[in-house]
Amino acid sequence: MSKRSMSTRLPAKTLSLIFFLLLALLCVGCGQDEEQVAPTATVAEESSTSTETALDSPIPTPVISTLQLAATPEAGKANLRGRIVITEDTALLGELYLAAAVPTSNPDVLLLELDEENSPRALLDRNTWDFVFLNVEPGTYGLIAWEPMQSAPITDSETGETLYIDLAAGDVQDIGILFFPHP
Repeated sequence: MSKRSMSTRLPAKTLSLIFFLLLALLCVGCGQDEEQVAPTATVAEESSTSTETALDSPIPTPVISTLQLAATPEAGKANLRGRIVITEDTALLGELYLAAAVPTSNPDVLLLELDEENSPRALLDRNTWDFVFLNVEPGTYGLIAWEPMQSAPITDSETGETLYIDLAAGDVQDIGILFFPHP
């Protein structure tokens, strides 16, 4: 019996064509300077009095009004507000949630249960990093900072431990300034 090796080599003409196409694509990309490639923002005539240019985003970024910060909760609900200080340039705070504190078999330990669809999500002003949770059910919660690659509880700046918040019906709590990530 003779052994035959199967060759999967491409013909020389095919390899030359692939090389030429790759070289052409590289040349086209390198031949343009940034000014020609970079997108430009357009400002509508109505906003010509503004000095800032806003780009459209598919993700709404609410600006919290002072009315929302001072709002009275609905009957039987609570409001929570504060401000986040981002302590690292690499931190990417996407959302801020209230996660329910769940008891465990150890009475001294609570777990935080985050359900991204049902847990209260803050109105978060990405310019000032003020936040407010409106009309939250009474209970014990922890704040969860949601980043694109991970989620982490917000910690108490004095103890470094997970920050738990007790909300009672009718509460309007201001928890002040919190740091993310913990310094």
